[in-house]
Amino acid sequence: MTLQSLSPHLEVHCGHYRFRVGDPDIAVARPFPLPDWFAGDTWTVLRVPLEPGVLGADEVDAWLAEWGDSALLFLGSVGSVTHLDEQGRLRHRLALDRETGEPFKTVVGGQSADVETGEARAGDGSRWLICRTTVPSPFGITPSHKAVGSTTAIAVALPSGPDDAGRIYAGLPVADTALSLCISAQFDPIASRQALDDTPWNRALHELVGDLWTAAALWQFRGDPARAWRAVPLPDDVRDSRDPVAALERLLLDRARAGVSHGLVLDVSGYGPLGWDDLAVEDETLVGVVTEEEISRVAERTAVLPKVARDEDGRWREVLADWENHDSAVPVTVDLYDALRLLDNETRSPQANIRLAAVGLA
Repeated sequence: MTLQSLSPHLEVHCGHYRFRVGDPDIAVARPFPLPDWFAGDTWTVLRVPLEPGVLGADEVDAWLAEWGDSALLFLGSVGSVTHLDEQGRLRHRLALDRETGEPFKTVVGGQSADVETGEARAGDGSRWLICRTTVPSPFGITPSHKAVGSTTAIAVALPSGPDDAGRIYAGLPVADTALSLCISAQFDPIASRQALDDTPWNRALHELVGDLWTAAALWQFRGDPARAWRAVPLPDDVRDSRDPVAALERLLLDRARAGVSHGLVLDVSGYGPLGWDDLAVEDETLVGVVTEEEISRVAERTAVLPKVARDEDGRWREVLADWENHDSAVPVTVDLYDALRLLDNETRSPQANIRLAAVGLA
């Protein structure tokens, strides 16, 4: 749904000033009395004049419901969108509450970048970590049908709540992605704004987005590791297609394997920040059978991947398995064969040895 598909005109009303913008004319708009509950005398109101039957209230509600609160993620000056009936009663509302977070520095496009962070919260409990930055525009490449400045803004939002639907934005949503993340940049959309165009500009932005997404994922792992696994791509999440969104999905899958895995650091209680070289995990068959201290001792590592850094759905194991299959950085895995050495430890209780032996015989 675009403005041009609804009406050939857009009106601007502010006090005694009013005009209508069309293609290609600008004219004085007819007076349009606004109810007191809608806008004050000094407000500037944008009005889209509609012909009867073009758009119904139920259609607007359905459109807003399809967008959801996450449609506002990257709109810096819009806090809410409200649909009222002719009596001023609420029909539908999109809104986000925002909180500014701690900034950090990273490298985007080979240059140092200052990243602003924040959290956006919706009424249904959905939350997103938003990371945004402004970087030099791709050299020698311009977007289609619009001017380009010396810099361009990019942003990513990683889910921290129940709404983990993935979307690609050019200010507002233009395409869906199977990945649990939202990405915004000054992309070239196709004319309908329902997909990304396959242009050199978009491909150049993909590389910049990949850099920022890698930094954002590492940042989320430091602050909310259990939820961070959801935004890490897996092969089954990437569509087998040649469209620009699928290309971006493949790029982020590669960045997860090559960038996130090697740069990941977790804050482990009692030890501080540790990377994969210092951590171990147990095979699924050993869960509840051996202790964390035994796992780290057998693996000869400082600590075990903390339970608070593991998601309940077990996606962390899938991600680590994918990383291991692609020569990425991973923690040492203690399997059953390794753990059986613990049977020689005279300090273990008979009950603990019986449980371990039972797993070995199963």
